[in-house]
Amino acid sequence: MIVVMQIWEGDKNLAVGTAKRLKELYPDVLLGVLANNMCEHPKEMENYADLIHTTTEDVFAAGTGGLAAHELLCLALEMPGQIIVKIDADTKIHPVQGVTDEMFNKRAGVFGKMQQTIGEYGIALKSVNGGALGISRNAARLFVDEKILLDENLISLNKNNIPAYIRQKLEARMHGKLLSSHDWTIAWACEQLKIPMEYDSLLISIFEHEARKKIALAPNKNIISMMTKSSRSLTKNGQLRDEHLINERIRDKNISSFFSFIWGDNGIVVSKKDLETKHIINKEFINTEDALSYVTFRDGQHMTIMARPSCGKVQMLVLDLDESYDNSVDVSTVRTSEKRYHVFMRMEPALTEAEAREILEMATFADVVGSGEATFVYGCRVPSTPSYSKDCMPLHDGCVAVDKLRGEVEFIKKVDKFYSKEEALDVISQLSKACKAPLLETREELVLL
Repeated sequence: MIVVMQIWEGDKNLAVGTAKRLKELYPDVLLGVLANNMCEHPKEMENYADLIHTTTEDVFAAGTGGLAAHELLCLALEMPGQIIVKIDADTKIHPVQGVTDEMFNKRAGVFGKMQQTIGEYGIALKSVNGGALGISRNAARLFVDEKILLDENLISLNKNNIPAYIRQKLEARMHGKLLSSHDWTIAWACEQLKIPMEYDSLLISIFEHEARKKIALAPNKNIISMMTKSSRSLTKNGQLRDEHLINERIRDKNISSFFSFIWGDNGIVVSKKDLETKHIINKEFINTEDALSYVTFRDGQHMTIMARPSCGKVQMLVLDLDESYDNSVDVSTVRTSEKRYHVFMRMEPALTEAEAREILEMATFADVVGSGEATFVYGCRVPSTPSYSKDCMPLHDGCVAVDKLRGEVEFIKKVDKFYSKEEALDVISQLSKACKAPLLETREELVLL
């Protein structure tokens, strides 16, 4: 049996434990690991994996169709074995006595835990859970040879060729976790190539993977009633709709203004990071409108969005401050949460990475590691986009507590100038004096509903 597992920055350490357990329980299984291009696999993984491949592009990003699944099957076909099992880093592995490859040899297509959804005209449609999915070598060979998972329709989500239920699944991932979906891309490919999908109890007994569920807490019924009545009255006279449109216009104007402010000669890079999966997508744009539409394309609450000028050198220095500071210092400032800030300086001439790191090392009052990442990978938080958020907490009396840190990123100070290396060092010296001693960590005040 061949087992393949994908990893990216957010789950690579978890994957080591999964690989270790797999090899302990099933030492004859061959393990292949596909590391996304932005992920440097942990050294310990080499103790368990038989083959590790690092991709040259971000194959797990939303909008790449079935590219990740295609790469996984290509990796599997590099190793000998008739049965391929694709797992996730959080797939549970159970000991089952006497398991042999021959037990799976009659499987003709894709198999595992079946999932079902209702598509158009009430027709029940199925797929196999992508967190623990089995596939015969012949079926995998056909997928790869026909390049069905690379089909342009899976990227464009052409409504004439991709059923509505699959478009909905892939679009939900695109708007939410920014990751592609194996379940439904493979289901579509099976449909195109007439490859059977079937339930398999043996595979499920070894590899267990449940769909991630989000917990929704029920607010006080009286509050719901009040909100419902209020919404009805506002909707009736158009106030709610008008307020929503005005807020959207203000948000778009703030984002567009920020992009224009930090624009470089070579464009802008916008990064989206999912706080749950830690997955990051960087996209480069050459005009404000395209960048703006990418950011305002509705993102989830657990998303951080950053931007930086696009250049081979460092055109913007970013410091990530966890402490309160005197805002009189001559530097642009973005508030990212109640007591957290990004301060940034646009540099001219642009710095080399070595020069930038030398300057950042002087900022001992800042989160130097975070600052380094912010400067070279992400950039500065984009105003008018969601700030860091925390889950609501249930209280003993049945109420729901909402964390006051929720809100939007705010551009609180704009300094319209460029800095030389010497001027940047002077600003850091001023910030060092202006930063106050960190306060003792206290519980944020809660608002009860």
